[in-house]
Amino acid sequence: MARYQCRVGNTRGEVLSMAVDASDRDALMAELISRGFIVLEVQEQTGSKTSFNLLRRVSHDELFVFTKQLLVLVRAGIPMVQVLDILSEDMANSHFRKVISSLAEGVDSGESLSEAMMRHSEIFSPIYIHTVKAGERGSRLEEVLQKLIEYQAVERRLRSKVVNSLIYPVILMVASGCIVLFLIGYVVPTFARVFADLGAQLPYITSMMMKFSNILKASFPFMVPAAVIIAIAYSTASRLPFFGLLIDRFKLSVPIFGGIVERMAILRFCQVLKLLIDSGVPLVDAIRTVSEAVSNKDYSRKFSAMAESVSIGNNLSEAMKETGIGKGLLSRLIRVGERSSDLPAMLDSISELYGEALETRVELLVSMLEPALLLVMGAIACVILLSLFLPVFQMATVVR
Repeated sequence: MARYQCRVGNTRGEVLSMAVDASDRDALMAELISRGFIVLEVQEQTGSKTSFNLLRRVSHDELFVFTKQLLVLVRAGIPMVQVLDILSEDMANSHFRKVISSLAEGVDSGESLSEAMMRHSEIFSPIYIHTVKAGERGSRLEEVLQKLIEYQAVERRLRSKVVNSLIYPVILMVASGCIVLFLIGYVVPTFARVFADLGAQLPYITSMMMKFSNILKASFPFMVPAAVIIAIAYSTASRLPFFGLLIDRFKLSVPIFGGIVERMAILRFCQVLKLLIDSGVPLVDAIRTVSEAVSNKDYSRKFSAMAESVSIGNNLSEAMKETGIGKGLLSRLIRVGERSSDLPAMLDSISELYGEALETRVELLVSMLEPALLLVMGAIACVILLSLFLPVFQMATVVR
C-alpha cells in the first residue's frame, strides 16, 4: 500500500491533516468520503519521507501497552484529555509521547479520540481507528477497548510463534554465509599465494575457485550499494498498484510459502472482521477496513470486491464465492454462522483453525529449510575445501 498525505474538512468546519495508507488514490478518496470528510488535498508521500518515518516507529508492544493503560484509565472514569496527558507523561518513546500529546490537544479542541487518531494513521491502523470510533458511537468504549486488547494479544502470540520458529534458520543462514565468505575471501587467496610461490600446476576446480575469489574481492565494494539499490527498487515497486499486485500474486504461487501467505490473509480477515462486528461496525464497513488491513494486494482487492457484493445485498458466504475466497470448508462455515445469527463466534472458530494451520505450515517450512540450508552450505564448503587441498595432495604425490 502507498501512503498519502491528506487535508480534509470535517463537519465542524475544521481542516485536518493526516497520513493515510491506501491501495490507491481512488480507494482513499472513497474511504475519506464514506467517513464524512470533505477532501481538500491528497498527495502521495515520496520514498524518502516514508524512509524517514521508519526512524520514528512505534512498536506493536508499545501500542499494546498503550491500549491496556488507556482501558485502565478510562475505566477509572478519568476524562479523556487527562487520560492522554497521563499516558504521554509515562511514555518512554519520545515520538509516541508527542503523538499522544497531539491526541490530547485534538480531544481538548473538540475532536473525538478516533478523529484525532486519524491524523496519525502511521501508528493507529484503520482497524484500531474504526474500533475506537464504533465504541464512541455506542458509548461502549471500555468494552471495545477490551476486545481490541484481546485481538492485539492474539496477534502478538501468533507473531511471536512465527518469529521464534524462523530465528534458527536465519541464524544458520547468516552464520553459514559468513563462513563461506571467510573461506573465499581470506583462506582461498592465502592458499593461492602459497601455490604461486611453489609454482604448482593447479587443478581445474582450484583455478576456478581462485578466479571466483578474485571476482568476489573486486566486486565486494559494489555489493552493498547494489543490495541497497535492489532493496529500494523492490520497496518502491511493491508500493505501485500494478507491480505490487504482480509481486503479491507471485508470493501466493510459491509452494508452501504461498500457503502461508494465504492462511495469514484469511486468518487476519476472520480476526479483524470478528473484532469490528463485535464492536458494532456495520458488515460492509468492516470488510472494507479488512481490505485496508491486509498487506497482500491480491487479497486486498478480493476483500474490496467482497464488500461491494455485500453492499448490494448478497450474503457474506455468497460474496466470498464470487471473489474466489470461499472455497470448500471456509464458505460452508461462514454460511453456518450466518444462518445461526452468530457470525462472530463462527469467525472466532475459523480463526483458531487457520491459526493452527498457519503454525503447521510455518513448522513445515522451517523443517524443510534447516536441512536444505545445511546441505547447500555443506556442499559449498566441501567444494571450497576440495579446491584447496587437492593441489596439496598432488604435490605430496609428486614429492613421493
